[in-house]
Amino acid sequence: MPRCPAQVILCGPFPEGGAIGGYARGNSLIAGSYLDDDFGIAKLAVTVPGDGGPARRMAVDMQRTVTMLQREKAPIVHLSAQYTSGTPREYAVFKLAKAYKRKFLLDIRAGWFIDIYGDPKAPLRRWMLAQMIRGADAITVEGKRYQPWLQQHFGRDATYVPNFVLERDRELRPAAPLLPPQAGEPVELVYAGRLAELKGIEEAVDACGILQRRGLAVRLHLAGNGDGAFADVLQHHIDRLPTGTVVLHGTLNHSGVLDLFARSHLLVFPTRWTGEGHANVVNEAMQSGLPILTTHQGFLGDVVTPECGAVLQTVSPQSVADGIATLAGDWPRLQASGKAARERVYSQFSDRVAMASLGGVYRALLSR
Repeated sequence: MPRCPAQVILCGPFPEGGAIGGYARGNSLIAGSYLDDDFGIAKLAVTVPGDGGPARRMAVDMQRTVTMLQREKAPIVHLSAQYTSGTPREYAVFKLAKAYKRKFLLDIRAGWFIDIYGDPKAPLRRWMLAQMIRGADAITVEGKRYQPWLQQHFGRDATYVPNFVLERDRELRPAAPLLPPQAGEPVELVYAGRLAELKGIEEAVDACGILQRRGLAVRLHLAGNGDGAFADVLQHHIDRLPTGTVVLHGTLNHSGVLDLFARSHLLVFPTRWTGEGHANVVNEAMQSGLPILTTHQGFLGDVVTPECGAVLQTVSPQSVADGIATLAGDWPRLQASGKAARERVYSQFSDRVAMASLGGVYRALLSR
């Protein structure tokens, strides 16, 4: 059956364009969802840092955008904005979409958008972001707290489209068993993502030492790679603990991360990063039936409720250790938290929910 003509051009990072991370995966899932059958989605992949300097990347991205706009008569351009150094490119895509008489959908995801917009050291970026917000035909947000902010500052309504997991994985990926450790076996803790200082990794590692001194055996699995000198700092913290307390898995693919979750008891995600949004790793741990130990950073306070684990008010080795000990010291509560996390992610943050919301935005734009 021939594919219907595209009605949406989805512009942003994609895995096939060399991008990695949550944005690329999210865009790939949107393009592969039933919305592609309903509307037809053409993927417009932007360049990545390895593709050259800023000038070259801008030239390549503009040529790709013009070519796509000329080839596809899609009436909607859906931009998943990355901000920071990408704002000039995104503003140019916005202007091209308007020049070609297309509807422009601005997709705001990152947890630090308000901070980026308010940066006094970047007035030009602020102006470009403001122009896109005012000129967009529709706006979607990944965090609910952006809705009142956009209304207050710009008088703009925005549709909430959360980060999501796939409903079909409910049957394909059963929940982690969360069986209590046998005598002498450790509680299996897991973290997946970028190994960076502001992610609270040092505090998580040091918390393991505190717990062991209290008599609670734990093992922390770290999936991901450290950036720069932090890898050496992290290794110094690990070396102070008994061998085998922390297991470094390096970078795992999506399936590998889910397999690791299936063998774990608790996700430890004590992030302090101001740019934290609706983290993929939290969604994926919740769909695996893991209880979550995290913070209120970014959108996480709206995603993880106390019934799903524990939400820390402050991040320190002591607070992380206390949070782990509270959950691991009451195994029925830990199991109930894992069950509640799985139920919550599939009821609130599945593709069934998110794509219905995004599809409603597409239909509203097409009806104008």
